[in-house]
Amino acid sequence: QALRQMISPTAAIFTTLGAAHSAGFESLTHKATEKWQLLTAVGKQYLHADTVVPHLPQGVLSQPQVRSFGKLPNCTLHIQHVQKQATTTTITARYQNALRQITIRFTDDASINNACCCWLFLLDYGLNDATIAARMLQLTPVNMRLQLTVGVHQSYLINDSYSNDVSSLTIALDYLQQQ
Repeated sequence: QALRQMISPTAAIFTTLGAAHSAGFESLTHKATEKWQLLTAVGKQYLHADTVVPHLPQGVLSQPQVRSFGKLPNCTLHIQHVQKQATTTTITARYQNALRQITIRFTDDASINNACCCWLFLLDYGLNDATIAARMLQLTPVNMRLQLTVGVHQSYLINDSYSNDVSSLTIALDYLQQQ
């Protein structure tokens, strides 16, 4: 609560809930509940419903200040279809009873989720579809924590200097598969 009072945000984003930084928490539900308490006094709360909502109290999505994205039908931005191509991904979603679509120059799941979160935020703040679509196509990759190095004998080394838990291994294997 002291942190919330010091920061005083007007919007907060809760995108994922994994094993990273779980020290001191009894479970993912305990961790989610603690993080959620940081957001309760914020004007608008944005969350990835598919990964976060199962660990939060029932009824979270029906709260008027909560905006969500994901595949659950009651999400504010209901993701209906994700089409991955070689170097791009096209995402179709329903927002305010209208089908909308963006294309991004990423194919990994983490980037897709980040783009969907940004998309919801931009829609909620009134940007039009054409502006959002054009700007999404301008996004470029940023250096990630994962670094792929070609090794000897047709091998690869994935350096993840950020974390070493099972969730990070899953992310690294997904990253390797995208290469």
